[in-house]
Amino acid sequence: MDYLSLGKTGLKVSRLCLGCMSYGSSQRRAWILDEEQSLPFFKQAIEAGINFFDTADMYSGGLSEKVTGRSFKKLGLRRKETVIATKLYYPMGNTPNECGTSKKHVRHAIDASLRRLGVDYVDLYQIHRYDRTTPIEETLEALTEVVNQGKALHMALPVCTRGNSPNFSVPRRRTVMRVLWRCRTITTWSIGRRNAR
Repeated sequence: MDYLSLGKTGLKVSRLCLGCMSYGSSQRRAWILDEEQSLPFFKQAIEAGINFFDTADMYSGGLSEKVTGRSFKKLGLRRKETVIATKLYYPMGNTPNECGTSKKHVRHAIDASLRRLGVDYVDLYQIHRYDRTTPIEETLEALTEVVNQGKALHMALPVCTRGNSPNFSVPRRRTVMRVLWRCRTITTWSIGRRNAR
């Protein structure tokens, strides 16, 4: 297996990443594998040298994170051997503050993800989609707090597409870029292409 740096960080990840969206509960969707059916895929990935695993809080309503964390324990993996990425944005409850990228939701979402994964920190905490209802500065401040608290080593923003891009004025773009430069832990990650920008 080849390993490379994640974006502009020193974190080494396998060239291949095991996406964990299809692990959780078959009761949610027919194509989702239950925990016992998922375990052979984790085992095969690890045997192939994959150390990078990507999930999200909303996959199978949080069950994907639970399956991922429990699979590592069942296979006897030490935390330092794995690179865990998870994401937030989509609704995780019925109240207005249980979705998006507001400071309140980021704070609760990271704690819930860590509990489900059974770990003290994630290596990469990602925004699943750009949130048009929350100022990007608030989101960046919340993500910076997550990193400063040691709950994530790095953070990532989505690559914006035509339907998912912030409509920033030039002065606001400059402000956002200054915030990004100060954070320096941010990697812009293309989920579709699995490469850092």
